[in-house]
Amino acid sequence: AAPTRASGIVASIIGPHEYDLPVDFQPFNVVVQYVQWNDDSRYLDSHGDKVAGPGTQTLVGVTKYARFFTWDALPKVGMAMVAFLPEIRMWGSGIGVAGLGDPVIGPSAWVKPTPNTTIGLATAVSIPIGDVSNEHWANLTGLFFDARFGDFGLTGEAGGVFRGDQSAGLPARTERGTSWHLNLRLSHRLTPAIEPYLAADAQATETDRRAGIGLGNDSGEVTMGAGLMWTLTPAAHVSLRWDQTVAGHDAIRTDGATARLAVSW
Repeated sequence: AAPTRASGIVASIIGPHEYDLPVDFQPFNVVVQYVQWNDDSRYLDSHGDKVAGPGTQTLVGVTKYARFFTWDALPKVGMAMVAFLPEIRMWGSGIGVAGLGDPVIGPSAWVKPTPNTTIGLATAVSIPIGDVSNEHWANLTGLFFDARFGDFGLTGEAGGVFRGDQSAGLPARTERGTSWHLNLRLSHRLTPAIEPYLAADAQATETDRRAGIGLGNDSGEVTMGAGLMWTLTPAAHVSLRWDQTVAGHDAIRTDGATARLAVSW
């Protein structure tokens, strides 16, 4: 499960082929740098109407390192240990925040029911030690998949973020709401190097509660986007995408770009 900016949809940083993974392989490494920018100038109210937002700009980088391996006893099960480190900057409307976010680390495992499909499970823990911290522990768990159909591919993830209570900086202990998310990427390989794709992301988040009383409304958002992936070498590719909110309520509107560079060795 991949983290993302606080005002956005969980795992919206993923790209095409994100879960196009092998089995029965020699260990290897992957580093991915994600960068996500959003214009936070518009907010969706409880009726889904656009109103003035916080007026900030949010820029988040996420550096991912993954070590891929198999066990001799289970060669047809791929495994990885994955670590994410967010880098966060927010500015505008008198706000200036910058620093490292909460690191996220955890394992994943997958199988290939057919040579062209992948199904797996990832789980990770978010550790509240960042300069720009959520101030609570969280577990991110999701099911992921990938399917190849000739020159077409579909990859995605469905999961939840299960947050611990927060007390630091608050007048009383607060139960942080759970988020549920779905992320889909549909791509078409035009040439060995060029692959345009469409993105769809959705999230529903329960309101925070204090002493059993809700502190606001539940929130929800659905976004659509389009992008392009370039394969630079067999071991490196880059992608760029633009997304906008198409429906939602009680959430900052998505209107921004996501870039991704992946290198393996």
